[in-house]
Amino acid sequence: MRISMLAVVILVLVGCISNVSDTGVSYSDVCNPVVYLHSDFGGYSSGVVFRQDKTDEGYIVYILTASHCVTDARGQLRSLRVDFCGLDAPKNVEMQVLGNWPEWDLAVLCCGIETPVSVAQLAPEDTTLFVGEPVIAAGCGFTQHPHYTTGIVIGTGDNSISLAPLVFTDVDRLYGDSGGPFYIKRDGKYLVVGVLSQFAVQGRVMYSFSGCTPLNTIYCALRELMLLGG
Repeated sequence: MRISMLAVVILVLVGCISNVSDTGVSYSDVCNPVVYLHSDFGGYSSGVVFRQDKTDEGYIVYILTASHCVTDARGQLRSLRVDFCGLDAPKNVEMQVLGNWPEWDLAVLCCGIETPVSVAQLAPEDTTLFVGEPVIAAGCGFTQHPHYTTGIVIGTGDNSISLAPLVFTDVDRLYGDSGGPFYIKRDGKYLVVGVLSQFAVQGRVMYSFSGCTPLNTIYCALRELMLLGG
């Protein structure tokens, strides 16, 4: 019986998956930038703060999430509110959709707040992943409290819009995690390399292109919105 090279890699790395969980992951670094998105008409999802700009009145905050988190079943934009992470962080803040790309399952939101919040760092646009590299996925799931799970890269694709990395994670993800960040850790820093979209369960969770909007797609969207740079 013929076994593909990818299948061999999967079998080898699944045997190592119990070693993927990193007890050294900083909860505050990976979860504090995560936000809980909710609608007056039901529905909940996640997002991640990637930028905030100081103004005379406070701060303008920018959030990455998935397109299906901001639209209803008819494809119409929802009226969204956001809860930021932390006991004293702003809650129930009305959001504005700056950009929405259903073809990439990606959206960018913004809002104005009075106090600063935690911000995640985007990986450089030319970042590539490596087979065996640890990864971290974060989201709010069914609760308003962010959580994370660790994983491992089992296939690198080509980091393009058409092919993104394959990843096994150590626990099943929840539907409300959609829109949350997908991190790697390089030089002691947690860097966002994608946005969680959908997942397929096959023993453990496997993220593929349908499960993670790739990094350079995010940069395409931010360039279109002129949100790159200071």
